[in-house]
Amino acid sequence: MSSRVGKILWDLERFGLPPSDKFRVRLHPPKGAHPVFAISMPKSGTHLIERALCLHPWFYRKLTGTVNQSKVDAQGIERYLKGLKGGQFLVAHVHHSPEVAKIVKDEGLKLLIQVRDPRDALLSGIKFNLKRKRGEFANQLAQMDSFEEQCRAFFHGTGTQGFVPLKERYEKYRPWLKEDIVIVRFEDLVGQQGGGSRDAQLALLQRMFEHLEAPWTDKLLAHVADGVFSDKSPTFSKGMIGTWKEKLPESMKDEFKQHAQEWLVEFGYETDENW
Repeated sequence: MSSRVGKILWDLERFGLPPSDKFRVRLHPPKGAHPVFAISMPKSGTHLIERALCLHPWFYRKLTGTVNQSKVDAQGIERYLKGLKGGQFLVAHVHHSPEVAKIVKDEGLKLLIQVRDPRDALLSGIKFNLKRKRGEFANQLAQMDSFEEQCRAFFHGTGTQGFVPLKERYEKYRPWLKEDIVIVRFEDLVGQQGGGSRDAQLALLQRMFEHLEAPWTDKLLAHVADGVFSDKSPTFSKGMIGTWKEKLPESMKDEFKQHAQEWLVEFGYETDENW
């Protein structure tokens, strides 16, 4: 099967469209299936959480692209979150707010949040913008003289709309952690193919499905784990953990220790500044 055909079939599957088996789930949601709001910090491996959910027989994605904060600011969140069916999920890069939290509660949505080591997320974000070549920020990055300058711009922001300092971006997601939510770490979900651990991957998948009150077996967990790492996503890059250890300039390591150390500790990436 060609790569193109495989991606088309995956699109039909993940959105619950015919002739995929998920179309029956769309028409007749399983009893007890909850709608799901899958939040992802940008460049934290959104494709992984999507695949993990879609490889479970209960879940399929709402027929829309990943919702980002600019769409929410322009159009509101109600049109995306209200009316989600059991087993249907929305993927979004959306900040926490009392308004969104109230809709989540009123609609009975189950919550997941995808995170990634901020050092790797920074590198992935730079690579994505340079490859995409769209928007003012991407143009600014392309004109910079060095990779270190690009890292510094992504970390501290440039004043360009949407590219505020990294710490400020992360702080807008932080209140989600106080909700009834499961943290999905990229490093745990990616598995052995991405440099992670099979045991950590299986344990996380079990925790996710238990939180969503969805059935699971060891066989199902293995099936999902085997299929999570894939290049079928349009935003898939290298998919490896710990790239920052080789690629991140030394000066930027100091910047992280000074301005973002608390995030590294909070998500279990470091225990102190001795790294």
